[in-house]
Amino acid sequence: MSDPTDRLATVRAALDLMLRVWPGSLGVRGYVDETGNDAAAVIDVATGETIATCDNEDRDDHATPVEDARAIVALRNAAPAIAALADECERLADLFDRIDTAFDQLRPAMADPFVAFVCATMHAAKDPAAPAPALLSDVPMGGDA
Repeated sequence: MSDPTDRLATVRAALDLMLRVWPGSLGVRGYVDETGNDAAAVIDVATGETIATCDNEDRDDHATPVEDARAIVALRNAAPAIAALADECERLADLFDRIDTAFDQLRPAMADPFVAFVCATMHAAKDPAAPAPALLSDVPMGGDA
């Protein structure tokens, strides 16, 4: 089970489960059920097998079964692209960690206002809760101190 506080790991676990349960592309087939109501089947495109059905039973909203089925299919069929985005998020998080480490090594030089501004900007990009850096125009340069 993934750590519920780690959103990226939670998304990754859900995608992995979805891709294990439904390894192939899915599609939608609308039909009328035995009670005469609209219904929809989520089908395995390769085999034509019905994976799930959606109907109007116990529904108080205005969505149709076909919309429900299309939502399931869209999420499943987008899972590989979402997984690729998760990979990119992990890569960028690692890159930010390496940049943060490099800036930590620059801390002795942070007496220079420009270096301090760049470090604060990078930190703010990594942590949206961090205070915004001063405007570069407000940073004294050279003999402007």
